[in-house]
Order: sequence, then structure tokens, then C-alpha cells
Amino acid sequence: MKHASRVLTFVIVTATTLLATAVAAVADYPPTPPSSVPGQQIVTPGQQIVTPAQRAALAFTGSDLTFLWVGIAALVVGLVLVVATRRRAAIRRRGGSLASVS
Repeated sequence: MKHASRVLTFVIVTATTLLATAVAAVADYPPTPPSSVPGQQIVTPGQQIVTPAQRAALAFTGSDLTFLWVGIAALVVGLVLVVATRRRAAIRRRGGSLASVS
């Protein structure tokens, strides 16, 4: 019964929060159009022809994969170290020798 009262309390609090949020959202709907706000100016950009020289001058915002490869390499090195440590510990538990057999 204790869990049921907690669930009921959770449902009531959630419903109250949702209702309060909905009331606040409906009170401001529909928003006022931008042209009726005093002091606001609406600017619409025109067509601009971009030359290849202008396009080359843009900043490079593409992805840099250096950190991805560093992360993958660190993951592989960590995996190798974990596997080597576990194999070494397993050999010690079995009483085997770590020396190489020739």
C-alpha cells in the first residue's frame, strides 16, 4: 500500500505540473505577429551571388576526425591491457609459469 500511495502522489504532482504548464502556454497563444511589436524591424535577405573566391574565403567548419582516431586508439590500447592482465592473472591462478617455453 505504501508503494501505491507514492505512485498516486507522483501521478498527481505530474498532472498538476502538466496542467500548470498547459495553462501558461495557452494564455500566450497565439503569439503576436512580429509586425505589431513596436520598434521591431523585419529584414528579409535578398539574393546574393557568391563567387568562388568568396566561397573559398569562408571558414572551414567541417568535422575533424583526429580526436576520433585518438579515442579509438586509446580504447584499443586499454582493451589490450585489460585482456593481457586478465590472461596473466588466469595463468597465475592455474599455477602456470609466465616464462616462455622454448
